[in-house]
Amino acid sequence: MGPIKRIKENRMITKYRKDFEFRTLVNTLVSSAVTLLIAGYHFVIALFVASYASIWHGTLAGYYFALDLARVFVLSSHGVGLHRREDAEQTALRNAKNFLFCGALLVPLAFAFSGVLVLIVVRGFHTNYMGHLIFAAALYAVLKVTFAIKNMVKAGRRENLTVRALRYVNIADALVSIVSLQAAMLAAFSTASDAFDPNLFNTVTGGIVGVLILALGTYMILRGYRGLHDLKSESGEEAGQEAADKAQREIADKAHLEIVDKAQLEADEPSRPHAPSAE
Repeated sequence: MGPIKRIKENRMITKYRKDFEFRTLVNTLVSSAVTLLIAGYHFVIALFVASYASIWHGTLAGYYFALDLARVFVLSSHGVGLHRREDAEQTALRNAKNFLFCGALLVPLAFAFSGVLVLIVVRGFHTNYMGHLIFAAALYAVLKVTFAIKNMVKAGRRENLTVRALRYVNIADALVSIVSLQAAMLAAFSTASDAFDPNLFNTVTGGIVGVLILALGTYMILRGYRGLHDLKSESGEEAGQEAADKAQREIADKAHLEIVDKAQLEADEPSRPHAPSAE
């Protein structure tokens, strides 16, 4: 058996290839680590660059740290759920809470992104890439958005809200990468003689991305809240049904005992001695 075949037949590799939910969790771990490195890079530059550029890097660092917070929260919640061996109802409740939390985080991030957009348009800030690295960054950003959209659509067909939450956070991450890359490419390749205005392009693209992130976060809040409400309603209905069933069982048991007692009395009646009649 060759090494490639052994790799393909490995249990974990097979599960990664065929199980979309497991693949989502593994990819999120990798994405979380990469995002943490990017956030750390911007944070370090913001600390040591004594200029207005530190505002730009500090803002990006805060944005990426917040996205990583959402991923870490969902992953840790999932791990705790596995450790506790939750039943189906507990898992569904946890998934709905994760979905609601990520949506509640994306909404303020959409407004925070407007600060990034202002720095791009007004101050002209952008990430600088040395040499031909900008083309590698462009390829990475395009692939990132393509796979994020593909996986978001695939996750939307599933009921697991934890998987959907992670995929939706990934699309928010990818969209911001596109805006940042566009600003860098326009700054690198546009000239004063160009007919188009780079700021206009950045404003339009950034505005669309901000609205999309806001809409995504709002949808997640509403969907998560509805999921929690439905689960609580179902739990209440089940509790009410159990109480009704218990009451019916008690009534049936009581009626059964009355029938048994009556039958016992009737069975004992012939064996009782009759009193002598008076003559």
